[in-house]
Amino acid sequence: MNNLIVQMLQSPDNLERIRKKLPPAFEMVGQQAHGAEVGVLREGVLIGMFMAFLGERQVNPATEVVEADCAVGNIPLSIKTVTGNTLSNVRIKWTVDQEKVREFIDTFTPTCDLLIVRILWEAQGRISYLPMEAQQQAYAELGTEYLDYRPGTNTRGVNLSRAALDSMEKNPQSTIVPMEWYRSVQPQSKYDRWVSYWRDD
Repeated sequence: MNNLIVQMLQSPDNLERIRKKLPPAFEMVGQQAHGAEVGVLREGVLIGMFMAFLGERQVNPATEVVEADCAVGNIPLSIKTVTGNTLSNVRIKWTVDQEKVREFIDTFTPTCDLLIVRILWEAQGRISYLPMEAQQQAYAELGTEYLDYRPGTNTRGVNLSRAALDSMEKNPQSTIVPMEWYRSVQPQSKYDRWVSYWRDD
């Protein structure tokens, strides 16, 4: 368990700032990018948040494509941001190659802490810090049911199962923080800013 992350998420002052500043930051990211790029930009927002609260020396972003997106206090952390309340939509492996999927499933084991930010615009989502201990316990209990992959359904990868996420979020070693996700402005299409640009004198 990463005590730095737990202490950060349990600090009332930090929580107040996170609840105030995270939704607008994700809102800005959503206006800048679409598709998979949004997830990458959201990760940057969260890594910057860790640096601001914990100090830049405590946070090391990954420099290559690996499962961990950064290390916090030298402990690897994977960051996932998902929109919607479906527990089975947390993708941990992106690929349409079924051979690579099968290899991933056959060799899978939890390797780093996990931070899941669940976004529900105009509703309550949450931030879930799931340490390795919680993941390993769920994996030991569920075995092959820990992962969710349905070949032939164009899933584009492997998800954590609903049962795995439910088990980990109920684990006493996990830290769950409720988040209200209210927009500061009405969402715009990617063309709206340019329509206004061309109409203005």
